Amino acid sequence: MYRKKRRGVSTILGTIIFIGIMFTSVIPMWLVMKQADVLYERKKLEMARLDEEREREVLELYAFPRSFNEPQWLNVTAYNQCEFPINLLRLWVNDTDIPLSVTVPSMGSVNVYNLEINASEGSSYQIRATSERGNVYVSETGTLSYNGGEWETETLGINLIFPSRPGQGKRGNDWRNELEITIAQDDVEIFEDVVMYWAISASEMFFELGAPGTYNVTVWIKQPDNDPYLGVIYGPERAPNAGSAPITIDWPDGPAVLDVNFVIVNDPGDEHLEIDE
Repeated sequence: MYRKKRRGVSTILGTIIFIGIMFTSVIPMWLVMKQADVLYERKKLEMARLDEEREREVLELYAFPRSFNEPQWLNVTAYNQCEFPINLLRLWVNDTDIPLSVTVPSMGSVNVYNLEINASEGSSYQIRATSERGNVYVSETGTLSYNGGEWETETLGINLIFPSRPGQGKRGNDWRNELEITIAQDDVEIFEDVVMYWAISASEMFFELGAPGTYNVTVWIKQPDNDPYLGVIYGPERAPNAGSAPITIDWPDGPAVLDVNFVIVNDPGDEHLEIDE
């Protein structure tokens, strides 16, 4: 009888020891593994969010001389075109990198760097910037070349950006989806009657120009009665200060590529476009 009691106690003690081992080793290991899974899923979400922000990040970089009198200085300016701030960590001049710590606010601009370059005749420079999210932005002015004591750029032009077309596609509105654009300088037409489709969403068209200066841009819109392009919604044919301002490229004192953002003015009987200052 005494031995049976001892055997029962041993079984109970063994069970207690086994449960103790489970709580002190197996269960903590299981908890650690669960925590590792939680951390892994969190990192996956963070990486997915970073990838999404990297794709949505939009920035325009411009490098241009400070002035004709100071050709050795280049101003580097960044324009943020997205809804969140962009941190720039590095500026590249050809293969030479310069550390940065610059934040460009949402839909804002910042003078990123005043770059001093001892340019020699025939030399060329490509300016780039790297963001914290890993995107690399090349200067919109292209490769800058120094010849004859002056800077030259690959690209010079005007980018016309039109807002979303009103009417949500209704056939009864006066804002049609066909535009015609003419660009002239000193009464000489550089581009004549260029047809453009104006989408419900924002639309844009780039015009490459041969020299800086002041240009008159005229925009016609197709009329509801289907007469082709009789309505001038922007240009010198309109009344002063009502969608008629000329557009000036100030290179090298300003960007070589000029973004012109239009806004719609819905004055009754005189709907037109104006430049968003």
